[in-house]
Amino acid sequence: MGEYFSEQALSGLDEIQALSAEVNGAGDQHDKALLRFIEEHAAEIKDLYDEKDGHYMYEAGDLIILCMELIKSSGGDPDTILRVRYGKFREKIAGILRDRKNK
Repeated sequence: MGEYFSEQALSGLDEIQALSAEVNGAGDQHDKALLRFIEEHAAEIKDLYDEKDGHYMYEAGDLIILCMELIKSSGGDPDTILRVRYGKFREKIAGILRDRKNK
């Protein structure tokens, strides 16, 4: 089992990625389609959030899946990437708080 994602989630991602590649093509073509979908979902999330429509949370879930798919398509491991990035986020937020306290 992964640190952040269950084996079931990761195997489900493999299935989604295979289907997505059939629709969008492979390699760079697939990645460009994913990037386009990521951009579209980010805009939709913002619009739904601004409208106070709770459906934005489900669209955010779609965005997570699209990002995980892009990571895997690029040869990365979503669990490893998240582990590294969580640490980076913690450091960045802690730095902002330190800077605020020192002002």
